[in-house]
Amino acid sequence: MSDVLLLKGYIMFAPQPLAMTFLGIEIHSFELNTWKVIGLSGSLVFALRFIIQAIASEKAQKSVIPFGFWECSLVGCILSLSYFAIYRHDSVGVIQNLIPLPIYLRNLYFRYRKEKPVKHAEFRDVTRTEVESQTTHHS
Repeated sequence: MSDVLLLKGYIMFAPQPLAMTFLGIEIHSFELNTWKVIGLSGSLVFALRFIIQAIASEKAQKSVIPFGFWECSLVGCILSLSYFAIYRHDSVGVIQNLIPLPIYLRNLYFRYRKEKPVKHAEFRDVTRTEVESQTTHHS
């Protein structure tokens, strides 16, 4: 069992290495703390977006990107970015999460912005006979 510590306002588990075997390889240094839970949660949410996309594509019988894909991308990105920036101080992890962040934000902006209704008369399809009748009346 691990002991719970309160350090600088963060709840952390006292690191007690666990030994485990995975595919015949022994792993001895698996420590779990609050920041690792945040980082792992980011990875899990980020991976969940592909499950959402696969389900939506299966329902539509074509490749689609549903709205939940962008929500999961943003939440997973922010959790992972927090882990890499605050806990790990890892520039590679920070950069790999910062680069796509504006894309996630922009797609969510498109979804949430208030659009003005479009007048259908301005953009309606005009048939060939309508165009011909208009040109013959004006000639």
